[in-house]
Amino acid sequence: MAEYLFVNYYWQLYDVVAQHQDIIVSFNQIEDHFDVIFFERIRWDIEFIDGSKLVVRIEMEISEYKVLEKEYYYGYYDRNGNRLFSYDNAPHHEWISTAPHHMHREQITDVDRAYPTDIRPVTLANVLAKIRNILVKGSKERY
Repeated sequence: MAEYLFVNYYWQLYDVVAQHQDIIVSFNQIEDHFDVIFFERIRWDIEFIDGSKLVVRIEMEISEYKVLEKEYYYGYYDRNGNRLFSYDNAPHHEWISTAPHHMHREQITDVDRAYPTDIRPVTLANVLAKIRNILVKGSKERY
């Protein structure tokens, strides 16, 4: 049962990427690790039509017959490697109203500020939708 749940979830994520193939130049599966002890890790890099890149890191587990994203990181970088925004659920910004879910904006500095998430839930589909708005619709929203 667990194996089926992971495989199904994986293909749902893969389908989300396929739905955005018009803005994606390359999709690099750095690591897809499956362990029948209820653990899976995904590490993908996705490059877009303007040279920007999304770094996807997800660690999942089975809980009560469903797949949970135990840890995630979605980092969006410009063509020069400067971070535009990122989302993660590391528990190091407990004062944020959406903790542990939070976002960072702009390049990493000595004081890396965290903000409440502006998309909910934070999923690959919602992050790709935000990137689509930036690339295709020319959204001027603040990263």
